[in-house]
Amino acid sequence: MRQSQIDELRKIVTMNEIMVVCFAKVVEQLKPDIVYVDAADVKAEHFGENLRRQYAKTSPAHAKKIEIISMHQADSIYPVVSAASIIAKVRRDELIEELKKEWNADFGSGYPADPKTKEFLFKWGKEHGGKFPEIVRQSWQTVENIREKLEKAGKK
Repeated sequence: MRQSQIDELRKIVTMNEIMVVCFAKVVEQLKPDIVYVDAADVKAEHFGENLRRQYAKTSPAHAKKIEIISMHQADSIYPVVSAASIIAKVRRDELIEELKKEWNADFGSGYPADPKTKEFLFKWGKEHGGKFPEIVRQSWQTVENIREKLEKAGKK
């Protein structure tokens, strides 16, 4: 899913709801008997229920019998979730490196706490009238904070 798609969806649904849809698409492809998920909701069981409901839209019969284990920090309890988390992190890091080459820029890890990422975004925003590259999620709180910082600095 592209950043622009996420930004558009976030205008009408929460990030948790977007994650439920994405998780359900994976379940639809794999059709497992048991699903382990690291809950992206304050109430872990709520996330699992929403996942089942979303999955039932395309596979109602299977959704009734599938076991969904939804809990916080599932990656520290279930090896399968740990493995998936590691694979996702490695792939994310590969994609970040590809983007750095494509954009000819070192913007750090791309995580919100990374000073290099924030510095890159501030400099970019300053040079581009408060606009940010298409690879950046515009609805990201870090971007909002930098926009405010730019406004206060009178650079926008």
